[in-house]
Amino acid sequence: MKSLALILLLLPGVSVASEVQALVKQVDVAADMESAWAAWTTESGLESFFSREANIELRVGGQMDIHFFPGNPPGTRGAEGMVVLAVEPGSRIAFTWDAPPTWPEIRKQRTLVAVSLQPVDEKTTRVRLEQTGWGQSEDWTAVYEYFDGAWDTVLGRLQQRFVSGPVDWDLLTQ
Repeated sequence: MKSLALILLLLPGVSVASEVQALVKQVDVAADMESAWAAWTTESGLESFFSREANIELRVGGQMDIHFFPGNPPGTRGAEGMVVLAVEPGSRIAFTWDAPPTWPEIRKQRTLVAVSLQPVDEKTTRVRLEQTGWGQSEDWTAVYEYFDGAWDTVLGRLQQRFVSGPVDWDLLTQ
């Protein structure tokens, strides 16, 4: 955990409290490791459960965008300009993440999201998501609380994606 805090300190725009606060979520999905990995690391995979439009360059330093509102002006589309920080093929990806535009000062900064996959059995994968790099203020607390609920929605959609198929974004927005 100390090495994670050190990495965060070296990243421009990433806040680190004196003690690393982590938001941790975990779900089991009805998918083999390869399918769960593809869901997190390909544009079609991300678009099947996470957002209407996605861009990912699966390499350290690669760009990652998760557009919930692709028709909006830049800066209001979703998670924009994220950077892939780590890739362990088949098992772990880490990337920067920004806050929603509702918190413009915090949006300028980044937290770190790490998604780890572990096989439960041949047809089930455990997905663990950890978000760190939180600051210390009322706004940071509000952003933490926002993501506490938002990641539940994302991981719930991931589970559902492997039960009944990809999210129908047009149906969801009606």
